[in-house]
Amino acid sequence: MKRSGPPKRKTPLKPGNKGLKRTGPLRNASAQGGTGPTGSPKPSASRSGRIRQRSDKTAARDRLYNAVRERFMAGKRCELGWEGCKGEAHQCDHIVNRSLAPELVVDPRNFQALCWSCHDLKTNDPGRARAAGVYGRELIPGIKAAPMPPGYEDLLPDLYLTL
Repeated sequence: MKRSGPPKRKTPLKPGNKGLKRTGPLRNASAQGGTGPTGSPKPSASRSGRIRQRSDKTAARDRLYNAVRERFMAGKRCELGWEGCKGEAHQCDHIVNRSLAPELVVDPRNFQALCWSCHDLKTNDPGRARAAGVYGRELIPGIKAAPMPPGYEDLLPDLYLTL
């Protein structure tokens, strides 16, 4: 006869212990990084579930990236216009992936405004994007040689000084 219910534990629980308890902090949406209401860095969860404190340098870079991205996206239309394009840009996409060129993360010359549809096509089919000339490491020299667009001097003075 088969037994119904949960499987029997091989090792009994200690007296007073009603079940397994998580010993570490819980991962939730509020622990995904950014800054708290006081401007201090919030902890973020690593893959292991442990909470790690974000560095001030990382938090400052994120604030700068968000400011540059907001300014770049103001009033933009989709720059690719592939089939299914909606026209209105919602995604600030990096032409050269952030992992390939971390020095271009906050550089507006490496941004392109895309709609959700074109962004998904570019992300899911890098071969097509590379053939269209809108993706890849080989674009880094051209991006760095391009003139900086006006209107970012207050956010990125170091980039303007290097030109």
